[in-house]
Amino acid sequence: MLMDIACPVEFQRFEDARFGDGRRQAYLTFLNESEQTVTALSGRMALRGRDGRLLEKHAVSFSRLQAAPGAPFTCHLAVDGFQDFAGASVAVESVSFAQGEPWTLDTSRLTDCTPPLLPPGPHRTALVAVAGPDAACYPEARGALWVCVCGRFNRWRWLNCRRCKRDRNATLTAFTPERTQIAYEDKLAAIRAEDARRLRQQGGRSETKKREAAASVRQRQAIRAVRSVVTLAAVTATVGLLVFGAMKVTARMQAAAPPASAAAHDILTPL
Repeated sequence: MLMDIACPVEFQRFEDARFGDGRRQAYLTFLNESEQTVTALSGRMALRGRDGRLLEKHAVSFSRLQAAPGAPFTCHLAVDGFQDFAGASVAVESVSFAQGEPWTLDTSRLTDCTPPLLPPGPHRTALVAVAGPDAACYPEARGALWVCVCGRFNRWRWLNCRRCKRDRNATLTAFTPERTQIAYEDKLAAIRAEDARRLRQQGGRSETKKREAAASVRQRQAIRAVRSVVTLAAVTATVGLLVFGAMKVTARMQAAAPPASAAAHDILTPL
């Protein structure tokens, strides 16, 4: 991939939409890597088929932009008259700013900026886990250039990556294959330790809940036992009162009745 690394605008991605009336709209997203507001840009758009084969190229230009420094921006383009294509990219050739001189492509500065991408596998997994989701390759120093972990080629005098803003020296030092693997293993160990801590904590909470549940059961049993005792005592007292009352009534009745001998004498005494 040939590019002028001094280009202040980088093409990022292509998306498109098809409408029911046959219209097709392309959405081209760029990143303003400069410290100025971009007001216009032009370049050459390459259309590719599903197999990646180049189909054709078209000159494109976008004006009346207000792209903020360091931020992505999207340009719309009607592509109704283009042949059917699956993907597109834009090589930026000129950029205008709100202030200052415009930037123009210098073909003598074109450099092969194909990043040394890591294929899917354990090394790629470790790099992404340590460096972040935008990590594409191990950083490298290449003479007057340096390749960031995000895959962007930068001039050596640039202390920060033009794309992701990572520090040059820190990036080249931290993300070597050896240090990346060590950091990845440390990260895995920390994750495992945290998982173990959470399991212990959950186990402790489970034991606490079990103890609380057992205590609650014992408390309910004690309350039921107390209630049983109180109920039994109340029943016993009630029965005792009833027996005592019955005895008193019986005693009164016996006291009020005449003696049996006297009653018999009265009956046998002649008139």
